[in-house]
Amino acid sequence: NPGLSPIGELFTYAPYSLALPAGDSYFNNLVNITLQALKQRGDYDRLYAQWFGSAALPYAVEILPGTWPYTFADSPVTLDKPVRSKVEDILTNRQIVAGVLFDLKPFGFLDTNNQPDGFDIDILREFGRRWLGDTNAVVFVPVTAADRVQKLAAGEVDIIAASMTHKRERDELIDFSQTYFQDGQSLLVRSDAGLPTLADFNNR
Repeated sequence: NPGLSPIGELFTYAPYSLALPAGDSYFNNLVNITLQALKQRGDYDRLYAQWFGSAALPYAVEILPGTWPYTFADSPVTLDKPVRSKVEDILTNRQIVAGVLFDLKPFGFLDTNNQPDGFDIDILREFGRRWLGDTNAVVFVPVTAADRVQKLAAGEVDIIAASMTHKRERDELIDFSQTYFQDGQSLLVRSDAGLPTLADFNNR
């Protein structure tokens, strides 16, 4: 909007993570290593440029040192504690059931053919390609900001990619991947307001 200008730095930061079933440490590690592989091989930066513009600086997804000892196909499906890993369901069903938003461009929305599209959608398709060899192995289930945590906790979806901010109060119900996108809030003013800096708001 050419009539509006941002003033100053961001006031708040919102780290977006993929929401995951609670207590499934192996699945969490697998998701993180896949995000890191996307970054290392340039696919993350390509998708970032596609959805946010080539001038935008891609998020610096953290890359941990060391090597991952498994492929997806030979991943352990039983954890040390009496919890089945979500990996078992994905291997058995040969699909990833993902909760996504259908109404938030550019993260998740329905295109002109009424098909899911967006940055989060493409990230999940890359998961399908790397884990199951098929970008179409992802089943997209619509979620909303009000019901996404409940659907994951109830086992209706395997993973959520829905501009999900990692908040402490959500840690009681679900787990989160590492951050894969950084959002935030800033102050917008009319471009003709003559208020180029935050200091110009003193006594106003």
